[in-house]
Amino acid sequence: MTLTSIILTNLPIFWGIYDWLKFTLTCIIIYVVNFYFKYYTRVNPLPGPFPIPIIGTLYALKGGIGNGLLLLQKQYGEIFEVWYLSNRRIILGNVEYIDNLLTPSTKSKYLKRNVLNEGLKELGISFQGIINNCDINIWKYNRHFFNQAILSPSFNNKSIELTHKLWYDMEKYLNHLNDENIMIDLSSWMHRYSTDMIVEIITGRRSYSLPIYYNTLSKKENKEEIPSVAIKESEELIHRLHYFLRNLPIFVFLPYWIRHYVPIIKDKTKDALTNRDWLFQRILTIVKERRKEIEEITDDKLLNNDMLTLLIIANTQKVNNVKDHSSKLIEEKFSRPMTDQEIMSVILDAFIGGSDTTSHFMCFIVYRIAKNIKVLKRLRQELDSIYGQDRTRHVTSEDLINLKYTEAIIKETARVLSVAPIILRVNSEDDEVAGYKWPTNTAFTMHFAGIHHNERYWKDPEEFNPDRFMYNEEIKNSLIIFGGGLRACPARKMSMVVLKCLMVLIYRKYDVELIDKDAPLDYTSTIINTCNKLPIKIKLRQD
Repeated sequence: MTLTSIILTNLPIFWGIYDWLKFTLTCIIIYVVNFYFKYYTRVNPLPGPFPIPIIGTLYALKGGIGNGLLLLQKQYGEIFEVWYLSNRRIILGNVEYIDNLLTPSTKSKYLKRNVLNEGLKELGISFQGIINNCDINIWKYNRHFFNQAILSPSFNNKSIELTHKLWYDMEKYLNHLNDENIMIDLSSWMHRYSTDMIVEIITGRRSYSLPIYYNTLSKKENKEEIPSVAIKESEELIHRLHYFLRNLPIFVFLPYWIRHYVPIIKDKTKDALTNRDWLFQRILTIVKERRKEIEEITDDKLLNNDMLTLLIIANTQKVNNVKDHSSKLIEEKFSRPMTDQEIMSVILDAFIGGSDTTSHFMCFIVYRIAKNIKVLKRLRQELDSIYGQDRTRHVTSEDLINLKYTEAIIKETARVLSVAPIILRVNSEDDEVAGYKWPTNTAFTMHFAGIHHNERYWKDPEEFNPDRFMYNEEIKNSLIIFGGGLRACPARKMSMVVLKCLMVLIYRKYDVELIDKDAPLDYTSTIINTCNKLPIKIKLRQD
């Protein structure tokens, strides 16, 4: 329990209104004085909007965090500061400034994403898993086994296979809806597509988000047949995961006393913690059930190559009979098997990290292609050079290597509008960054969107031009799609595989048009950029 909560729960209950007003006013004065003392005595004062107690400089982030920081960089330069609550962040929008922060070394001073956050600690994710883990030793252990599973060759093959399978299902549903003249929101469909993808990749079990969503839209009497138990389990788990994500800002940005004592917010906090307990217990049950299934399998060749199975059997006798793991040399500190709790935390992060990012990325790609007919023609030329008139052949690993312009479109889309416009880092030792000496636990924000739109590195940065990746060599760290350093997204290779496959499957066979060709992209800019809605028309290719 924090000092604030102890004080609030031990205040005299016999105080009158006047006493409470004096107490509240005293607390406000102390907070404001402390806030501005901290501000005016800070190390290395930098330009930036003037902070206001409680809200910091959030008022200056017009259009959301991502867009707001872009505007502030144009105003204050490539290094400036912002504040949220009473916390200072150093914004870095220059390649040279972030070089040390992205050092791919286990001895890096920047392995922590953030200072220890009291809210995330209460939520139970500060010392477990991968994404927000502040304990570097635990993080290294979890990351080792996560990478061992997801970077294996079998995972690439599984990703390609599953991308085809789910696309053929979604393709069927979209064609049925076209026949019924029902509007297609690609954002909603891609959200369900990526959910089904990540669930099956992780657990080896089918999720039913796509057919469930189709059944809610179609007016036909003959719906897709889905087991009733599967509907309940699949929908509830997915709903709980997204509810968990939606409530993260409450714990990241709001202090304990607001979360637990302010009306409405305290109810949301209580619901969020109840949802967390359900989610943790459900995923832990899934892990225990799978472990029991594995123990009952006598022929190890029958084991699946899904992530959950690979994490459970890591460093056990069964691992020697599973493809991609027989020849791995494991360091002594990684030689023990993972516990159920450790596996649960890694699986939770895999769900969180993979459930939506690909869907938003794909929507941004479709929007950019729809707005640039020359890009579409060039893409079609590349696809036709590989597949000819065959609109149904499976995409192979060899094909992916040759899809140079397809990859350029992905890179240029990420440059113009990154799904992750910022990444946080904290130094574990005193260090020099951008010519300033910074004390331990300084909070830095690598402003990738600012670098991606910096004229120092890109000619005509506001123009969408995939050709820039066909002929020009990129400056180191001038394009960062999946983070960098040791904390880069471990699923980056799989994400590129899925995006390339989807682009082939869609554009070699279909024409995709925006319902409103003049409408701006409907998206929300926060810590990540998310596509809210993308109404499209999809029909068989005409040329």
